[in-house]
Amino acid sequence: MSLTFENETNFNETRKGKEKRIMTPAHLHLVLNHMPILGTLFGLILLFLGLSRGNKTLQKVGLATFALVALITIPAFLTGEPAEHMVDKFPGFSHDMAHEHEELAEKGLILAIVLGVFSVLMLFLMNRNKHLNYKKGLWGTLVLSVISFLLMVLIGNHGGQIRRPELRGEKIELIDNNDNHKEIDED
Repeated sequence: MSLTFENETNFNETRKGKEKRIMTPAHLHLVLNHMPILGTLFGLILLFLGLSRGNKTLQKVGLATFALVALITIPAFLTGEPAEHMVDKFPGFSHDMAHEHEELAEKGLILAIVLGVFSVLMLFLMNRNKHLNYKKGLWGTLVLSVISFLLMVLIGNHGGQIRRPELRGEKIELIDNNDNHKEIDED
């Protein structure tokens, strides 16, 4: 089976079984968008443990994690627009939240790339001259990773609110099995 994408025009046909697709841009975006959040958290934990214990191996693995996260953040960002076009007509979709999410995601992408490049630079310097002390640079990287993690969490939160009115604090209509409609307020 190969990885193929659906576009908005054939999405309904696919749902009726005329054509089978493995993954849509929306699926791919949902798979990838968790990686920058969890990867940054994982990297900052590793770097913090490496710094607090004086373990250069943990420090290097933390830095390498940030470099990998930067690379994964690029396709996570690039799949956002096609994913939006697939679901923008669905009930509960918020164009305002999608726009906010996209604006934040641009900042998150830039920060992830800056963190990744700085991490690669730190790795290069640590491997090139093993006798120098890079603690200030590593602690700076840790601070940058905390900021990046917090921004990624905010981006993820906004992304979750795009199609989830209950996460936005809006009233939602519930339908029970007896076709009785009931509005609930999440306040």
